[in-house]
Amino acid sequence: DPPACDLRLPGRKIHAQSYGYLCSEVYSVDTFHTRFKQEGVLSGKAAMDYRSSILRPGGSEDAKGMVKFFLGCDPTQDAFLLSKGLQVEGCKPPAC
Repeated sequence: DPPACDLRLPGRKIHAQSYGYLCSEVYSVDTFHTRFKQEGVLSGKAAMDYRSSILRPGGSEDAKGMVKFFLGCDPTQDAFLLSKGLQVEGCKPPAC
């Protein structure tokens, strides 16, 4: 499992379907904050990079690898946690 998706919380069990959904949400929030929020939601470069890095390969490549290539760094769960209002020590909005 990718470290960015390691969302085990004390006292809570996460079912497989929920885990898959949460993992995809971690990637989407990280993608938004790392590229689109910084470069602009209507950034043509970010959009074309997303198209060639994520959409074109689709399910033919490893998700973490595609996200890492698009972001230019390893995905993290920091933006996801902050989006849920969780303040975690050392957690900051991503900037590769």
